[in-house]
Amino acid sequence: MELYVTYEGTNIIDAPLYALKSFKRISLEPGASSVVKFNITPTMPQLVNGQGLYINPSGKYKINIAESLPSKRSEALGAAKPVQIEITVK
Repeated sequence: MELYVTYEGTNIIDAPLYALKSFKRISLEPGASSVVKFNITPTMPQLVNGQGLYINPSGKYKINIAESLPSKRSEALGAAKPVQIEITVK
C-alpha cells in the first residue's frame, strides 16, 4: 500500500501532482484481507524549495492510500479506488 499527498489549494506552482510519502509491502493469500496503518506526520506535506530547504506550504491537501498511483488511469487499468481524506494546513 502507498500513501500519496496531493497538493490542492496551495499556492505552490511547482508542487508535484502526487508525492509518494510512505509505503508498506504486504502479501495476501487469495481471499485474505489485512489492516494497513499509516502514521500521518506533520512533515508529510513538506516540499523542498529551489534552495534545497524544506517548506510547509499552507493550504488544502489530499491524503490518498492506494495500491498504485491514485489516478483515473490506474483505476482504468484495474487498480482499486484509493481511500482519500482532505486536510488543511494553516
